[in-house]
Amino acid sequence: MRNPKKRKRLQNGLQGVAVPAFWRHQVLNGLLVGEKAQAMESELTLAFIEDLNRLPVDVDQNATSMIVFGTIQSLCRKHGLRHMTLPS
Repeated sequence: MRNPKKRKRLQNGLQGVAVPAFWRHQVLNGLLVGEKAQAMESELTLAFIEDLNRLPVDVDQNATSMIVFGTIQSLCRKHGLRHMTLPS
């Protein structure tokens, strides 16, 4: 996390979360998959996004090529994970 104020807040036990740069894309993808499966309506998606926007989320804007194609790829391979799962 590059934001020292937010890092200090998290270290002091205050609520907040740090997420990777692609987090919002994954959240939206999940919501749209739910809509497509008719598990939720678009109004619920919008309400959920409004709720998310009120949370203390620190999005990492520094996901460089080296981090994504180096560190993250290495961790995914080590733990047998896929980087992102695309809907069918």
